[in-house]
Amino acid sequence: MTAISKMTIVYNGEDNFSKETLAYMNVLSGQIKKYDTSKVSLSISFIKDLILRLKLDSKDLIIAESNFMNRFESQIDHFKEDDYIKLFHQHPELLKTPIVLTESKAFIITTKSDIFNLQSMV
Repeated sequence: MTAISKMTIVYNGEDNFSKETLAYMNVLSGQIKKYDTSKVSLSISFIKDLILRLKLDSKDLIIAESNFMNRFESQIDHFKEDDYIKLFHQHPELLKTPIVLTESKAFIITTKSDIFNLQSMV
């Protein structure tokens, strides 16, 4: 197995799937920058870069099953890009995770097979 350098993971340390992804990444690379959304807020510029690199709409990055979505579902349809960015900055736990970034790619890990295919994805 070839080690992959310079990886970043945005994960939720309270979520088992995120922790599994982080553990596997630790096997792949010794150089991992970690952002635990349950403990740190993400900068506005980091969030903007993340959205650009993922090539997704901001609304597609929010956890659909969150209490926030349950309470504000009718209002979220009127959110603009900046509203989502502010929301993720103030409540990073609402961001779908884990998200893996390399020097050239960014993707959301959604299944266990994605975890095991990390090496071929980068």
